[in-house]
Amino acid sequence: KKEAEIISKHLHKDDFIIALDETGKQFTSVKFSSYFDKLSSKNIVFIIGGVYGLDTEIKKKANLILSFSKFTFTHQMIRFLLIEQIYRAFTIINNKKYHYRSKNSNKQTQPEFLCLTYHQDSLSNFDNINMLNR
Repeated sequence: KKEAEIISKHLHKDDFIIALDETGKQFTSVKFSSYFDKLSSKNIVFIIGGVYGLDTEIKKKANLILSFSKFTFTHQMIRFLLIEQIYRAFTIINNKKYHYRSKNSNKQTQPEFLCLTYHQDSLSNFDNINMLNR
């Protein structure tokens, strides 16, 4: 509960919240880029839960619950995978040569996003939040 309260303080009313959880929806990279492209005018917030997962209140606030796998990953690994998939999505959206399949689009979009991660073992220290482009 305390984690949910702390995370909630950093969320804005207009944010599009994507919570990472093993029970969430899974995408291919191409489908994720298409979904991501539709959000280009929104402020996107990714939330990675602590060691015990995300509180129900945070999941209720999420516009999307996203799963990378049924496996459990360390914070460092999931952060890397998330950033790589965001980068991959942008390259697909902008028709760059990174992903082996590319969708035909000349749209040059670059939505603002915030990556919010929280480590359970440091409830009072929010230095573990990474904010990108905000």
